[in-house]
Amino acid sequence: MNKREGYETIQICSLVIDALEKLDSPQFASRQTFFQTDNLWKIEIRQACEQVIEHYRSIRLLVEAGLTRPAAALSRNVHECYIRFDFLGDNEAELRDWTEWQMTRDYYFARDSLLYDPGMNAEQKQRFQEDINTIQTLLDGIPERRGNTWKSAGVMLAP
Repeated sequence: MNKREGYETIQICSLVIDALEKLDSPQFASRQTFFQTDNLWKIEIRQACEQVIEHYRSIRLLVEAGLTRPAAALSRNVHECYIRFDFLGDNEAELRDWTEWQMTRDYYFARDSLLYDPGMNAEQKQRFQEDINTIQTLLDGIPERRGNTWKSAGVMLAP
């Protein structure tokens, strides 16, 4: 990557961050409001952009440190994010299922962290408990654990 390409990408990341700050925040007032398609898009757009920017910055640091193999491995996440985002754009009816899958994953991460991480501070514990409570409210109870992947890349790339 030459410096010009990297600089342009950094500028794009900055523009995206600025745009995200202007994007209306998702609403969590009620289950009905939360699961409206427009609200789910607010969540997905914000999360997808933040994930890509975070991974891009990490990849740059790895490349600058001469760690190209880990950088290449991390770049897979950027590609997967693009594939998922493109799939959801073409299959908007899947947006709720994607969001519920993600929430279920977050629920079990928070629950398992509370159960098995003895080094967690009080603030982290409180945040995870709040996350668990919010997810249980929005999903109307304890979610059933789901698989490690939502949909395979093959399914999302299929015509």
